[in-house]
Amino acid sequence: MKVTACNPKSRKLPLIKETKEANVLWCDDGWSYLPQYKVRRKFEREGNGPYDYTEEVWDGVVPGKVLYNEKVTISVYIPNKMWMEVGNEYAELYVVEP
Repeated sequence: MKVTACNPKSRKLPLIKETKEANVLWCDDGWSYLPQYKVRRKFEREGNGPYDYTEEVWDGVVPGKVLYNEKVTISVYIPNKMWMEVGNEYAELYVVEP
């Protein structure tokens, strides 16, 4: 799926469907892991275009070396075509491309 990352202040945000806390394990294998939700995900991009976003079910074993453990707040909006992540030093809004 293609997603665009942008500053959340650049848009009027719709209603929040849910907000949840998560730990994101950033690893040297190119994936980030969310243990609470048993998913792993990858953001890949060429140039300044949208990200190719992959999310898949994960069995709980981290195959790579954990480089960074980050606590984030994830807000999912109605409709489910966007979500925002807020970490220690950033806030990023991800919007699914049509």
